[in-house]
Amino acid sequence: MKRRERRTQKQIREDVLEYLADQDFGVTTEQAARDNRLHTRSASKFLNELLKEGKVFNKKVGRQNEWVLMKYYKPWKRMLAVREKKSKLK
Repeated sequence: MKRRERRTQKQIREDVLEYLADQDFGVTTEQAARDNRLHTRSASKFLNELLKEGKVFNKKVGRQNEWVLMKYYKPWKRMLAVREKKSKLK
């Protein structure tokens, strides 16, 4: 059986960002995990880190989160600022 090549966290983050840049629409955590060969928990961890850095935006759609690169949704930056302000008040 062929052994899978290990990637560093930096490589995984770059792969996830490239993947999101290639998408024309938002993707779910499960889609990002499957297409980047990650466990859903790992994909969620990396996506949440990118969210904190302001590189991606997520929107709750039903029971799932949709992720998209922030540069494609600049009007949503205001929504993100409001969300951060609300979380600081709590």
